[in-house]
Amino acid sequence: GGGGGAMWCTDGAWDQGAILPRSAELTGSGVDPAPNQTAGFLTSEECLRTHYNLLREDFVRPLRTTLAALQRGETPPREVRLHEGVRIRGAQAGEPFGLLHELALGGEGAETAGAEISSLVNGSMVLLSPDGWRSCRCAIVAKREIALERGDGALFVAFQRDGAGLEAFSAGAVPQDTRLAVEIAERSGERYSMVEAGAYWGAYRPVLAALLRHRLGGGERGEGEPAGGLRLPLEEALLRYEACDAPPSYL
Repeated sequence: GGGGGAMWCTDGAWDQGAILPRSAELTGSGVDPAPNQTAGFLTSEECLRTHYNLLREDFVRPLRTTLAALQRGETPPREVRLHEGVRIRGAQAGEPFGLLHELALGGEGAETAGAEISSLVNGSMVLLSPDGWRSCRCAIVAKREIALERGDGALFVAFQRDGAGLEAFSAGAVPQDTRLAVEIAERSGERYSMVEAGAYWGAYRPVLAALLRHRLGGGERGEGEPAGGLRLPLEEALLRYEACDAPPSYL
C-alpha cells in the first residue's frame, strides 16, 4: 500500500476484465496484487489471475508514480512526455473506432505540434487531466494516418470508461456511452495536461490481452476443475510434464 488518498486493489482487474487502469488506481494509493505462489497453484485460473494482475501492476505502477510526482509539482521521469494546454476541438462518430475526440496541443504552429506527437501510433495510450492530476482519464489514439496527412498537429483519441477491458482498443468495439460523451462535452472548453504512456503500455498490452482472451473463452476446462476453470496453453507439457503421443486435435 501507499500513502493517503483513494485506494484501488488491482486484484479486481482480472474478474472485471480490465486492462486499462482506473483513475483511482493512478491518482490514489495502489494496493499490491497477490504475490506469485512459487509452491504452485490450486487451479490454472488462479495461476492466470495472479500473473495477469502482477503483469498489469508492472505497467500501472510507473504511471502512478509519475502522476504522484506531477501532483507534487516535480519533473516527470525522462521517458515520460508531458503536454500542457491540450484542448478538445470536437467529436466525430464513425466506424471503425466509434466516437472519437479531436485534441489540439498547446504548442503554436502545426509543424511544432505535429513533431510533439510524432511518437504516437494507433493503439497508444495517453492520460489526460483537467485538474492537476487529481483525476485523470485514459484515451486510446486512433486514425493517426489521417491526422498525419492533415499535418496540423491534430490527435484523435477514444476516451475510455474506467476499467475498460479487452475491447478498449479493438476496432468497432470502443466502449462509449451517452453519459461519457456528455461528461466530456461539458469539459471541452478546459485545458488539459496530457501524458504519453507508451513505454509503460505498449509492451504489456498484447500479453495482457492474450491472457484475458484465454479467460473469456480461449481455454478448456481442466479435469476436476469447477465450471469456468481454464486449461493453460501447453499445460500438460510445461506444468505437469505428461508424456503424450496422441495426435493433435486438428488431425
